[in-house]
Amino acid sequence: MSAAAQATAPASSDWTTEEGQWVLLVRMPHVVSDTVLPPGTDLSVERERPPRPFRLTVPRRVAPDPKDIYNHPYVSSVGDFGRFVLYATHGTQAQPAPPVFVDDFDTGPDARLDHKGFPRALFLCDLNTRSATRLPDPERPIFRPDPGRVGLLATSATNSIILHLEHLLGTNQATLLCYISDHGRWTVQDLYCPPGAPGQREWRGGDGVIKYMDLMLWVDLACGILALDTNGLLLQRRPELRYVPLPDECQSPGNNGLARERCLGVSEGVVRFLEISNYERIRLWTLVDMGTGDWTLDHQLDLENLWDEDGFKAMGLPNDCPAVAFIHPEHATMAYFFQESRLFHVDMSTGKFMDVQYFMMDNPPADYHSSRFVRPWKLPQSLFSGIVNLSNGPIRRAKDNAPPGGYPLEGLTGQTFIG
Repeated sequence: MSAAAQATAPASSDWTTEEGQWVLLVRMPHVVSDTVLPPGTDLSVERERPPRPFRLTVPRRVAPDPKDIYNHPYVSSVGDFGRFVLYATHGTQAQPAPPVFVDDFDTGPDARLDHKGFPRALFLCDLNTRSATRLPDPERPIFRPDPGRVGLLATSATNSIILHLEHLLGTNQATLLCYISDHGRWTVQDLYCPPGAPGQREWRGGDGVIKYMDLMLWVDLACGILALDTNGLLLQRRPELRYVPLPDECQSPGNNGLARERCLGVSEGVVRFLEISNYERIRLWTLVDMGTGDWTLDHQLDLENLWDEDGFKAMGLPNDCPAVAFIHPEHATMAYFFQESRLFHVDMSTGKFMDVQYFMMDNPPADYHSSRFVRPWKLPQSLFSGIVNLSNGPIRRAKDNAPPGGYPLEGLTGQTFIG
């Protein structure tokens, strides 16, 4: 790493604010047998400060089905007070024989689509209590939860609102399902879905949900955002959707693979959009007006210039296009990327390559790393400080009792996946 990079790299303290501690949440949790995490403890945490990963483990009763890139347990949305929503399918009923570790990941060439008919479940999870509470199925039978369409609004230390938005393609109709934890039931509202500009692809969503001020933003990395004012929900007014397109030159005909090339997030209190354009240039945009949909291009960097950086060369990796990871939530010019199993960042204001380290995210494997699988999440400082790695005590004890090579959670031991 160059001396300039060392001098300007954000310190670990830059992830700590007066409001709380940022963590880098790995959105695909590890899975272990119910004997390792018996009823009463539904979550285990491997606490690390950024830029190291913050990893979750759940028992198989929460996420029973085998993992592959098409079907896996997934943290759909995060909120305040240490709460989040976990998605999992529940199609496998028979418990496997020993070993008790069931964290395998199928990387075979065939798409395993037999999960298409599996029941889909949403869990409201709480780091404070290590609990995962399955939400009831809505009465509307056509509803099938999509992990990329679920938003979480934690309104108090005890109450949460879970929102699921779906657009009926080819129409201006959208359906909003709303679950209020204090009420314990779903409500359904049919909303008007504003169209995009002529010639732009129809909004489909599925690329995540972000809370921004009083708005929930449903993201489609190909074309734009649907924004919902949550004040209307809290005041029991009829909510309205607002469509905010991405910059014109960023419009794409499809979503396939865009999570490796793009991400959208909030940094320094403003919505930002990071993209790798045509596999040759990194661009960082800022949404300057939610009402008009105006964006500004703040910075851009040719990949060839990045590859010429001494720090990048020191990684010893080929000059391949990296995968987009995220934007630093407190430093808008700091853009993070995956290159194989490494996480590095670039100061977009100077074009300088910054620090790099291995990012211990076993699932999915490095070939699939993208912005879809990691998310900055701010926890209350008291909660973060209270989470010690002894919260992984049951898992560590199981690891100690396992035969050599028989434990899958990389970072605690070596990489071994067994099913």
